[in-house]
Amino acid sequence: MSSVGEVIGYQCCFCGECVAGAGTDPVALLIPLSDGGKQELRCHLACLQRALHPSVPLAVFAEAPDAEPFTWPTDSRVDDAPGAVQGT
Repeated sequence: MSSVGEVIGYQCCFCGECVAGAGTDPVALLIPLSDGGKQELRCHLACLQRALHPSVPLAVFAEAPDAEPFTWPTDSRVDDAPGAVQGT
């Protein structure tokens, strides 16, 4: 039995299911707000991995068991990395 106010899980911002604290879950996504505050969203690692474009590197070392495997780009040059912003 949990006490009042005790957090026993979070709602995944992708699938809407409960994210219980186990293994690599929950993952916290922090969104900076214009007033200096932040919004924190929680999700399953597997849901985040499914939602990200394959070219977006994710620095999470433990793969979720049911997620598609992630592979790093073979070219290690930072300026050619996926998502790198090129100067003008």
